[in-house]
Amino acid sequence: MFTQYGPPPWCAYATTAERIIGSPPVSFTLDGRAFEVQMSSYAPSFAVLVDGAWSWSGGAIRNQLANGVAGASLDSGLQNCWVKFDFGSRAVRQVVVHNFSGGAIQNVGRESARDVMLPLDRSHEPVAVAITDSYGQEPPVFPVAGGVYGEAFAEIGIGTPIIDAIGGTGFARTATQPQAVNTGAQRAAGLPAALAPDLVLFGMGLNDNANAADAGLGLATGAAALQAFTDAVRLAVRNARAFAPSAVIAMVGVWTPSQSNANYGNTGRANHDKTRLMRQLLAETDAGPWVFVDPEMGEIANSRGLQLGPHGTYNPALLSDPNPTGVCWMTGTGRTGAPANNGNADLYQDDGVHPNRTGTRAYGLMLAEALRVGLLAL
Repeated sequence: MFTQYGPPPWCAYATTAERIIGSPPVSFTLDGRAFEVQMSSYAPSFAVLVDGAWSWSGGAIRNQLANGVAGASLDSGLQNCWVKFDFGSRAVRQVVVHNFSGGAIQNVGRESARDVMLPLDRSHEPVAVAITDSYGQEPPVFPVAGGVYGEAFAEIGIGTPIIDAIGGTGFARTATQPQAVNTGAQRAAGLPAALAPDLVLFGMGLNDNANAADAGLGLATGAAALQAFTDAVRLAVRNARAFAPSAVIAMVGVWTPSQSNANYGNTGRANHDKTRLMRQLLAETDAGPWVFVDPEMGEIANSRGLQLGPHGTYNPALLSDPNPTGVCWMTGTGRTGAPANNGNADLYQDDGVHPNRTGTRAYGLMLAEALRVGLLAL
């Protein structure tokens, strides 16, 4: 069903640098039996929507498939490789190819000259961009990649999800990602205007330092770190608004107080403070429309004055209670390998920080509902 082969020896294709995981999907109507996609990357990874249904329910397509049975990996080490999608019979189909590879789709081809391939207009479907850290790279349950954000976007009916996920990043430069190009602000500024998204979401902050000196980042004091974080959040919001003047800007607070960290209380307090500051800065910097979601405290707020859920002072007990008020999304101090029997982290996390496959689905559904509430109240 899905096979791969290298480019013809007489062809020389220029590679395309593409950072966005899930670059805009390729959509077309095909009158034929098969089509082919050329990738600029070494490891193709797809999800294919055919006439409104996913062609493969096992997640992203990374292996050759024959009658639904996975075979050899599509990663043959060939750059500019071609992947063939064969439906087994000729018909007119509406096809959407989502790309989750590190590279871009360079070409799409027909199997034979008698096949007809025409662009498919999906301009009526909503477009959403998520600029995020590793929470956008976690293993999905839904076929579309994008971790928690891919799950949430699929759940609320986003037709074109663009997930720009780089692990270790934040609004500002971080110890693990010190390059300015990977900050939230620079990534928002670098998105192509042609995307014209309806929603721009920031899902970061966990990796940001807002309270401690860091000589490697040129932060001499904790106050300097706080100022750098504040400036970075403001700039990210301004750049997002310049990129998408009429879009809704959504911001999701820090998901976890690092349950695996021995310094649990202080880490939780720092992340709580960052989330509350993010909420304040979004409201001060942007007139709207915007939506803010706080997974720790369960708050949903928007630029029209909506404010649901608790808010205010840090409460360490809230973080270890399995379900204190029905609002805290990530609870407990355990993980799958070392359950603590005090929260959902026993099931949802493998390392104490990142969600596993089950957690990705669970958090994605909770985020989808929070976004739905916030968006409908705008």
